[in-house]
Amino acid sequence: MKVALVLTLMVCAATLFTRGTARADDHYVTVEHCDSVSVGGHLARMLSFKIHDSGAYVIYSFRICPDTAVPADTCHPFTALAPANWTADVQPDGCVDFEATNPAGIIPLGGDLDGFKMSVSGFNCCFAAPFETSFIGAFAVDNFCVECPLATATRSGTWGSIKAAYR
Repeated sequence: MKVALVLTLMVCAATLFTRGTARADDHYVTVEHCDSVSVGGHLARMLSFKIHDSGAYVIYSFRICPDTAVPADTCHPFTALAPANWTADVQPDGCVDFEATNPAGIIPLGGDLDGFKMSVSGFNCCFAAPFETSFIGAFAVDNFCVECPLATATRSGTWGSIKAAYR
């Protein structure tokens, strides 16, 4: 209880007294890797991404949702992982909520934090990531799409056996 109160007070102070300016073309989400994984027997893509605070407010929570404005986009998250001092919860509405668990997790103005991961059902997905504070509401929404190419099939063997397969 005391930790939650201290975190809330620190976030309030940081939000009120550390406002920066963000440009419309600044991106908060950068996808760094896209790997094939199996989740419950289903082929999925594991997106590894970082969050960059573009200077509007400190970031202590955000959510990522499938972008319903993109036609025929059926991607949805299966699982989500967060770095130390953060939690990740997949919600029934198809969004993932990420939240700092203590002041050490807060992303400062101009700062970066990587280690966020999300497994998704599709290969080409679009998402909306609203960033907001409890005081002013939404201060930014980052819309982004991810294209995850299929893995190249390989087969191990000697050079002779590989040549023989093509004769």
